[in-house]
Amino acid sequence: MALEALGVASSVIAVIEISGRVAAICFQYSKGVKDAKSEDNRLLREVNNLGETTSSVQDLLDGPCETTLKTSSKLLDAIEEARIHLSKLKDDLRPSSAQKAFRRLRVGALKWPLKSKDVEKVVKQLGRCGQNISLALQVDQTSILLSLDQKAFLSRLPMAAGATYDSSSEESNPICMENTRVSLLD
Repeated sequence: MALEALGVASSVIAVIEISGRVAAICFQYSKGVKDAKSEDNRLLREVNNLGETTSSVQDLLDGPCETTLKTSSKLLDAIEEARIHLSKLKDDLRPSSAQKAFRRLRVGALKWPLKSKDVEKVVKQLGRCGQNISLALQVDQTSILLSLDQKAFLSRLPMAAGATYDSSSEESNPICMENTRVSLLD
């Protein structure tokens, strides 16, 4: 369990770091590329949303309630999928060496490397990763609420004084009265 939680924590940190880098690259493109504004903004919003969600998950998993978040601690697959998509996106958004050389010479501006359909695909993938993470958190929330509801219900049950099972006041007495349930043994 501890190793699994460590794996989730390291993956969450990786997603947060990569989403920050991707956001910085998107911002750089938005300043340097004229036709990338709308696609860049959509992509930047989705990357920021995923980064904020994973950051919140990290805060929860590092908090005092980490042991009660059983489903969230098993988020490794969803977070790893998000990390892979963000890493690929970061690589796709990196300017090529030719673009870097042209920028140094001030011959040309940056060119937005993604097509509209590619941006839409990435936005959907990142959105799905965020939804999977949110669903796991909702499962934990539901289980915590059910546990609280059960505790509240049990606290309202009446108690019979002196009738507690295995109490020290009853240890010298037999568990059952004589001649009860004898017919079951026959």
